[in-house]
Amino acid sequence: MLAAAASAILLIAGCGPFPGQSSGSGGGADKAIPTSFTDARHRYSITAPGPMTSKPDGSASFSHENERLDVVLVEGAAAADPAALADKEASSLRSSTSGFRLVSRPGAESIGGKQMVKFTYASTVSRGGGSLTVMTARYYIPKDDKLLAVVTYSDDSGEFDGSEADGILTTFRWL
Repeated sequence: MLAAAASAILLIAGCGPFPGQSSGSGGGADKAIPTSFTDARHRYSITAPGPMTSKPDGSASFSHENERLDVVLVEGAAAADPAALADKEASSLRSSTSGFRLVSRPGAESIGGKQMVKFTYASTVSRGGGSLTVMTARYYIPKDDKLLAVVTYSDDSGEFDGSEADGILTTFRWL
């Protein structure tokens, strides 16, 4: 496990930005830089596209321009069935999210050797007096039958890269 974590860190640090991100050459100082985040109390870590802000409940978030990464912890009975939780949340988003379009249905996947449930969707958000189409990938990563992390990555649909989103998820670790 330590070797896998070291490999992920070397991949991220040694190769520059996540797949799909620019190298920053000529991009100015406003580019997000991959940053390791660890929540020692809730015992997880992830490398985000930039600095994350944590909350006492174990959630954490990163936001830069139109790119966003959120980690939310789910405890108790809802954590026992990630597939059912993903189905329920996808249905809820359909009725509560502007311009919601399911791109891929919730389904089991193995990413970076971790079993999880994932779905992707597009939606419309208001930005600066206009609207923007955003692509989102949502991952349900169980620790056990009483705790799971819901990791949500979104970006402008013109910049969204599913392999970048999956690449970020390969860095998520339960400690």
